[in-house]
Parts: sequence; C-alpha cells; structure tokens
Amino acid sequence: MKENFSLRMTAMTLALLAPLAMAYAATDTPHRAVDYPSQIGPSGVAPHDGTDATTAEANKRAALMHQPLTAGATVVEPGYYRAIGDDGKTGRSVTLLSAGAKAPTQKQLGERGRYFAPKHWQWVADTQSVTRAHMGSTCPKSGQWFADVPVDVPNFKHYQDVVVTCQSGASLPHLNTGDPFDDARVRWVWIGPAGDHKHALR
Repeated sequence: MKENFSLRMTAMTLALLAPLAMAYAATDTPHRAVDYPSQIGPSGVAPHDGTDATTAEANKRAALMHQPLTAGATVVEPGYYRAIGDDGKTGRSVTLLSAGAKAPTQKQLGERGRYFAPKHWQWVADTQSVTRAHMGSTCPKSGQWFADVPVDVPNFKHYQDVVVTCQSGASLPHLNTGDPFDDARVRWVWIGPAGDHKHALR
C-alpha cells in the first residue's frame, strides 16, 4: 500500500516538474566565447555578428541619413553618432548617445585634430557595435579605423592621422611604435563604414 502511494507521488512530482524543465531549456542561452576586449560591446555583451545584423544596421543608417539630430536636442534613437559642423566639418570618432540624453553642444575633436562646434549629430551605428580594439586583434567590424595613440608616445604626430580600412575577421595592423609597452596602449577606433569619402584612407 505504502509502495503504491510512493509511486503515485513520484509520478505526480515528475508531471509537475516536466513543464518547468521544458521552459528552462527553451529560455537557456548558451555562453559565447568572447575575445575580450576586442570583441565585446558597450553593454558587456558580445554583439551578434552576421549578414543580417550588418544589413540591418546599413539600412538603418541610410534611413536616418537625412534625419540628423540637432545639437542640444533629445536623443530618440540610441546609437553611435558622429558630430557634424559647418563647412563639412565632421568628428574624428563616433560617440555613443543613449535615448533620452541630450545631443552634446560642446566642441568636438575633428579629423585634423581641431575642435569645432557641432550643429548636428548623424546616426552611424547600433549601440551593440564594437568601436575600439587592440592592434593585432581580430577586426570586429568592417569599416575604417583610426589609430588612437597616446600623446606621450614618441613621434606621436607621425601616427595621429593614420586611418586604415579593415574587413571583419581580418587582423587589425600593428603600428610598430618601437616599444611593446606603447604598442599595447594603442587602440584602433572605428570611425565609419568603408567608402565614406569623409574618412578616406590617407
């Protein structure tokens, strides 16, 4: 009698736990290997690569091209933006702006190392985009990359305007500053998609 009662209780317990186990399996997300910090997004989550994501970002960039954000206005669409000034002046790098924040009005660093007052901000990339990486690391995003070299590196001015075009999956080049310690401090900064005439390879 007790044995039958125990069997019935075991069967009922399994029946109750089965849906929970299935729900957990359906929502469980496997971990992805991340080559930190060259392949990690600003949120701390590795971005989802692939043609679909790249195409979606390009389509969004094209759709927002003629809808620049006025400096000082409230950000509605989060993402990486580039400052746009008078006479075609553009920011040297992109800036992450969150929804609800105010688009910066203070002067921004331009391509030639000169500061300018932004009039608008142009949406360039999604918030999950990777925009900084080490030299020699795997390029996480196709486009043009600017060498961010610390000012105390010898011959700093020789490297300050270096821009390269790199495809996703390739290796970002070394600058060979002559000092391994200085090389480790250099970062490649994504400045926009390839083919942007404002950031042509020079």
